[in-house]
Amino acid sequence: MRTIVEPLGVTVSIQVSATLTFLAVPVLAPAMAGDLGVDPGQVGIHASLVFLGAMFGSMVSGTLLRRHGAIRVCQVGLTLAAVAAALIASGWLWLIVATAALIGCGYGPATPAASHILARETPARWRGLVFSLKQSGVPLGGMLAGAVLPALALMFGWQVTILLVSATVLAVVTAVQPIRARYDRDRDPNAAIELRGLVASLLMVLRRADLCRLAGVCMIFSAVQMSLFAVLVVYLVEVAGLDLIAAGLVYAVMQISGVVARPVWGWVSDRLLSGALTMAGIGLAASAFFVLLILVTPAWPFWSLVAIAGLLGFTSSGWNGIALAEIARLAPGQVAIATSGTVVFIYGGVALGPSTFSLLAILLGGFEAAFTVMAALNLVAVAVLFTTRGEARPTASGQ
Repeated sequence: MRTIVEPLGVTVSIQVSATLTFLAVPVLAPAMAGDLGVDPGQVGIHASLVFLGAMFGSMVSGTLLRRHGAIRVCQVGLTLAAVAAALIASGWLWLIVATAALIGCGYGPATPAASHILARETPARWRGLVFSLKQSGVPLGGMLAGAVLPALALMFGWQVTILLVSATVLAVVTAVQPIRARYDRDRDPNAAIELRGLVASLLMVLRRADLCRLAGVCMIFSAVQMSLFAVLVVYLVEVAGLDLIAAGLVYAVMQISGVVARPVWGWVSDRLLSGALTMAGIGLAASAFFVLLILVTPAWPFWSLVAIAGLLGFTSSGWNGIALAEIARLAPGQVAIATSGTVVFIYGGVALGPSTFSLLAILLGGFEAAFTVMAALNLVAVAVLFTTRGEARPTASGQ
């Protein structure tokens, strides 16, 4: 395990930074809404635009990784996301909307690039745990966003806060430069970047039933997860009656729980159950906890909201690393390409989820009905995963 500490730390840092650029707007939406003259409930639309860009960023990353290396692709992506995020501080609504997809383009390569590095450095028997630890960078970034950004916004304003996020991400870009040569040692500067290479990863997933089924499940889970990420702060302010600081703390608890959950579920998938059955159990539990969230009223005590957020974080945020480890298991010789293709579906779910949630909330008369639909979609994915219950538990060799 000691040999993967450094690559794991590098990939987690990159994932945290990428996540901060995306979550700044959802977390700060209640503070931004008044200045921008918009309904904070429309934040889901921004999240969807971000991940439309992320779909493209992920799709092109497979061919770019071969030529430029994983670290360099991440550096370019993070720089693009940081610059685009900084433009949000202009306070111009049209520019905030226009740059959302650019943030996504920078966010998109982070997961395929990290999978490329970790699949090379990690023994097969530890993949579930290691990939889950890497994916903990997403809720860790969310925890920092929820715990820190609202307080900074109250002290300095939301625009300065956005600029601080951008500066932090650029600092990470600079910090990983000294190790670039070591981790990009397998790049081929002469590798051609061809148009057909941009869709090769997507076609690979579509042509394989096992990868296609996994991609479909991940698309649903990601839609539900990101809907929760995008609207929880607004939901807690508008429906539960919390102020922005309290809502941010509850949001941070959800993300902290996700940080803890991912290595736990990764260990379970390595040692006790198959990846598919572990993901099915996670999805089933998450649907049950969504029901509790739907029942929330302003009369509920603060501790109960914290508990529900923690349970949702432990479940709805727990599947990602297992899914990436499953991709590495199913396509051991083509991890970067298979991950790029599957992540297109994941980001597709993320892009569709928040905006669909916002539309459902409008059409069905509130957040509660929209959360009900999200929970039902989760159960559809669970049903698909239970069809793989005959799959053998992974052995120590990962075969």
